[in-house]
Amino acid sequence: MVCERCIGSVKEAPTNMHLTGIEVILGEVSFNADAQIKESTIEERLNALGFELLEDKKIQLVKQIKSLIDEVYSGNFEFPYISVFCICFRKIEKQSHCHQ
Repeated sequence: MVCERCIGSVKEAPTNMHLTGIEVILGEVSFNADAQIKESTIEERLNALGFELLEDKKIQLVKQIKSLIDEVYSGNFEFPYISVFCICFRKIEKQSHCHQ
C-alpha cells in the first residue's frame, strides 16, 4: 500500500471491528484490538478491497523450521555430509528468497 487511496481503503476496512490505533505504513498495518478479532475476518475485508493479508516474517520462519523438522524426521530425508545446521540455513534461506 503505497498510494493514498490504498492507505485510506485499508484504514477504513476495519470499521465496526472495534480496532483502534490503526496505522498504515508502506505495506504494513498495525492496530489495537479491543475485542478478539478473527484473522479470517480481517482477511475477508482486505480481500474484498483487493488486498492480501500476509503473515508476519517471524511466523513464516517458524513454519519453515517446523516443515523442515517434519521433513528430516519423516525418514525420507537423506543427510548429505554437512551439518544439520547448514542444511537448515540453506533451506530457509532458499525459501526466503523465493517469497521476496
